[in-house]
Amino acid sequence: MATVLGRGCRRCVREMSEEIELKLGLPPAVAADVCRHPLLQGFQTTQNLCSTYYDTQDLVLYRHGIALRVRAGDGGDLQTVKRAGKVTVGLSERAEWEQPWTGTFGFSDVEDPETRELLQAVAPGLRPVFSTEFRRELGVFTQGETVIRAMVDQGVIRTSTAVEPLCELELELGSGDPSDLYRLALVLSETLPLWPEDRSKAERGYRLLRDGEIAEVIGGPHPIPTRAGAALQQLMAGELRDWQRYVRLAEQDLAQAVHQVRVTQRRLRSLLNLFSPVLGAAFVATWRRRLGDNARRLGAARDLDVLCDQLLPRIIDDKNAGDGPAQWRALEAERRRVRADAGAALAAPVQGRLMLELMTALVAHLPANDDRELQALAARRMSRLRRRLRKRVGVLPSADPVAWHRLRIAAKELRYGLDFLAPLWRAKEVKRYRRHLRRIQKYLGQFQDVEAASQKLATPPAEYLEGAVLQRQLEHYYRKRTRRWRTRALDAARALLRAPAPWRRTRDRKRAKLPCDS
Repeated sequence: MATVLGRGCRRCVREMSEEIELKLGLPPAVAADVCRHPLLQGFQTTQNLCSTYYDTQDLVLYRHGIALRVRAGDGGDLQTVKRAGKVTVGLSERAEWEQPWTGTFGFSDVEDPETRELLQAVAPGLRPVFSTEFRRELGVFTQGETVIRAMVDQGVIRTSTAVEPLCELELELGSGDPSDLYRLALVLSETLPLWPEDRSKAERGYRLLRDGEIAEVIGGPHPIPTRAGAALQQLMAGELRDWQRYVRLAEQDLAQAVHQVRVTQRRLRSLLNLFSPVLGAAFVATWRRRLGDNARRLGAARDLDVLCDQLLPRIIDDKNAGDGPAQWRALEAERRRVRADAGAALAAPVQGRLMLELMTALVAHLPANDDRELQALAARRMSRLRRRLRKRVGVLPSADPVAWHRLRIAAKELRYGLDFLAPLWRAKEVKRYRRHLRRIQKYLGQFQDVEAASQKLATPPAEYLEGAVLQRQLEHYYRKRTRRWRTRALDAARALLRAPAPWRRTRDRKRAKLPCDS
């Protein structure tokens, strides 16, 4: 890995480097505080940078994971080619080739043959697609042999029809271990409102160009690695990106952000549990608890959204008739309160701090070279989840809502595991298995929504005396429906247990006794 301390000012060399960086978002109001932080030095250097990104009319470079820009800076113009690399637990690592810009594109020094040939083939059709304009302040962190460049960028990303503000802190490794980036970010976040931001400027520009319609990750998904440690890191990176994306969504749609962030927390908890043999039981228990606590802070807002927007409108034709005003005023007042709490919990610095703590803990805890074969580990872990679901089915049907909820959780764990590991198995069998799991989740999800709403109405605020009336109306309206949903969910679970598991070898299937026959 090349030392990159002077990379922002290079103009007279042709070279390829591997950049390893951690990108952090921050509010513009605290950018100056970053530059004054006692751990960072040298912020007297400022650059004004304007970059134009090029692609073809149909975005061939984007679809192949390539970003091409020409940057005008204080020391001259520079052409840069970047190839999408890997993102490991929030840390991006990608190949980069730079050379002076002479007014025409030249790609002979791009060392990767595939990248070079594609660039040369599309060169006649290249055109500007978007630009970035920002001021960069440069600093450095040094400790022993560790050198980390700190770059505070403030400006805009601009297309022909839209503009998006830009304010971020990039920590780029000059020398040392990549884990030093996490540790520095975590220390900075103790006094500064920071959050991980996996999107590059190029990704943000392409999304702005197409109004968010194209995928967030340049180059698309990577094949799942065959070794357990590497697979865990890749899968974790994807879940962290989703977490970041849905935290950003809170600015436009808080209700949807609440729902989706809760889903990311469940998926992360399932992923940690799935890879428990790699991470260790103590680590998994700690972080399943912390992520579960994070999701529960949003639970009240989600339950009230479902109650007010989906369930009650079906049993109350006119919320302004009769006792409607008092009922709805009390519910809406409580919803405003819990939404405010959810909005505070979803603030980017709050969620970002938890993300940074998880990322730092993962990097410190993961074995340096865990080369366990993923296929065998996946089969064992998925079989364990399947046995748990079979155990939950064994006590049903039951009048106890807790028993149905446990089946729902077991189905979710199995469904998420299937989503994570699906590339390992035959697509047809995965599709069939997923169909059963979706049916279980659908029916028991509806049942759980009604149960949560009924419990909410059974314990109303002091000023909301009509709650018991609404609870009776709700239970009467949904009585037959919940019975039907439970029956269909149980049928789907039994059908799943009769179906061949995608991860079991053919000869094992022939010998195995069907779970429902035991």
